[in-house]
Amino acid sequence: MKKNPSTVSSRLTNRPEGSQILPRVEESFLLKCLAEILGLEKDLEVMKINLSLREDFNLIDAYALLDVKGKSTVSRTEMRNALLSFKVCMTDDDLDLLFSQYSIDGSVLTYSNFSDAFLPKDQHYLK
Repeated sequence: MKKNPSTVSSRLTNRPEGSQILPRVEESFLLKCLAEILGLEKDLEVMKINLSLREDFNLIDAYALLDVKGKSTVSRTEMRNALLSFKVCMTDDDLDLLFSQYSIDGSVLTYSNFSDAFLPKDQHYLK
């Protein structure tokens, strides 16, 4: 169940001094999860930087491998077929995650969406 942000905010600001928002066990678990997420994000950024520094890689050619029809969009089916042609298997869950995170409408990836997925956040590494 999604919580109303104003309700969550009022719980944070209107609680008695010294009271806990979460039980200690849940708090510990939450902090461990947060640390793991941040570690994964850092690892992902390092991978993006390493990819961007490769002399034999450019994003336009990489996208063209997926956009075989040259329509400037790549559907889930086109993505799956292109990856299978390179013997890369991607599960439906993997595709769902990729498209839900980077596609605007969840059905196709544009070059801009693809760039968001693969380019590092640090502008220094963009070429």
